[in-house]
Amino acid sequence: MEKVAPNFSVAVEDIGPCKKRLKIEVPRENVEEELKKRFAELKESIEIPGFRKGKAPKKIIEKQYSKYVQEDARNYLLSNFYQQAIEQNKLEPIGEPEFTDIDFDPSKPLSFQVTFEVKPSFELDGYKGLQLFRKSSEVTPEEVQSALTRTSLSATQLVPVDGGEVLAQDQVLCDYQVEIDGNMIHHEEETPVWVSSRRVKNIPVPDLAKLLVGAKVREGRETKVNLGRLFHLAEYRNKEAILKISIKEIKRPKVPEINDALAQKLGFPDLEKMKEAVLHQLEVEKKQWVEKDLENQVCARLLEMVNFELPKDWIQRQAAERLYRYQLDLLRHGVPLEEIEKKAEELKESSEENVIKDLKLYLILKYITDKEKIYVTENEVELKINEMARTSGTTASQIRRYLEKQGTLPALRQQIREAKVISLLLKEANITEEKPKEKEVIKKE
Repeated sequence: MEKVAPNFSVAVEDIGPCKKRLKIEVPRENVEEELKKRFAELKESIEIPGFRKGKAPKKIIEKQYSKYVQEDARNYLLSNFYQQAIEQNKLEPIGEPEFTDIDFDPSKPLSFQVTFEVKPSFELDGYKGLQLFRKSSEVTPEEVQSALTRTSLSATQLVPVDGGEVLAQDQVLCDYQVEIDGNMIHHEEETPVWVSSRRVKNIPVPDLAKLLVGAKVREGRETKVNLGRLFHLAEYRNKEAILKISIKEIKRPKVPEINDALAQKLGFPDLEKMKEAVLHQLEVEKKQWVEKDLENQVCARLLEMVNFELPKDWIQRQAAERLYRYQLDLLRHGVPLEEIEKKAEELKESSEENVIKDLKLYLILKYITDKEKIYVTENEVELKINEMARTSGTTASQIRRYLEKQGTLPALRQQIREAKVISLLLKEANITEEKPKEKEVIKKE
């Protein structure tokens, strides 16, 4: 339906989920006025040989600078009337608009089309009084024992094996060399290699465990390998080669027993004191987990309460950015590029699913924020920055400078605002409490 403003007209067309096309026509008078203004400004500032500043004839200026002025005016008119059109029609664009079918002639009205995505519109009622279930925060004996086992595993040591054979969980100290066509191109000595790692340094060896399990010290093994794209000598990358390994030492992980000796090694007087410390830490963590679970329940309920489509291009942009960040993180943690590429499609699908969920939740929380008139004060921002400073062991001014440099202060305000929304919904919710089973509760003496 066409809407007419005092000085231009705009027709709004729906062309897809959350996608609009505007057909805009700007009267010839507006075009002429803008060109006239720009030529007048140019005349006052330009210096042309043979004329004093501001005194050059209009025809000379128009002849020399017409193309530049028209292009500048055209771009301004497109941007200005696009902004007026979206404000007039109360639209909220997402991403960059696409301008097409631009018909610009100084003697005619300016007409053009602009396509863009918009935030979805929806209504949401009943977000107060959510039915939630608070799980018990009591710590069970099984959880304490599991934590002690993890503590024991973290204290695992590698112990040399005398006279035995390599097992799948072992680490071996070995000399190895790489040969191509009978010529040794690389070798290293006393290199530690985990049998289960499927790699010798940066060389992929998919059947490494099969190759080494059962070997003894001073025994040699060899296999065909592809040196892959990460091999340190560029001329041999992705080449087929022979890998020869000589076992010099076998080391086996030994998990210490859960007893007083382990406790003392970890800085406790005895096992009982270590159990008390473990119990206290579990109580803190479980209370935090219970509260986080309630927050997750709130988010899940909100997503169930409303259904709307999201702009496809918006989803794809956000998903691509998230996927890129995730792949970089995997690379930083040593995951081989080949493995990341194999899982690329799976990672892409997972990334898009999570993005859809997160974007919908962001819009729902913003809806509630606006409806409940929830704001973030500068004092709240400062308190959050101070908290971040304490956690990171730096100063509040350093944190603020970093956030300003990264341009993430608005994201911090959004995070605080969303936390206030969740807090409001938890306060208004109907929460059923889980009763712990008496026999499973750890009781302090």
